[in-house]
Amino acid sequence: MTQTTERVAVTTDGFKTGGTTYRRLEVAAARIGIHPQSLQRLWRNSGADATDRIGLKLGRQLFFADTHLHLLGYPVKHKEGEGEGE
Repeated sequence: MTQTTERVAVTTDGFKTGGTTYRRLEVAAARIGIHPQSLQRLWRNSGADATDRIGLKLGRQLFFADTHLHLLGYPVKHKEGEGEGE
């Protein structure tokens, strides 16, 4: 059995793993210019249950990568020096 371990870098805005940055609900909502409750509602309406929804729920927190925001219809403009998923 082979076990691989990826590093997770935790920040005040969320966390980063495997080259993808996941942002907390409030940070992701600010990134696309909408209210956090609107993003939470979009998440809730995107699937039948938490496993089908676009985004990541860990405990009671929601996290979104740029690809999640794009799938929800909000293309993310990257700041200079940022790459995809940053």
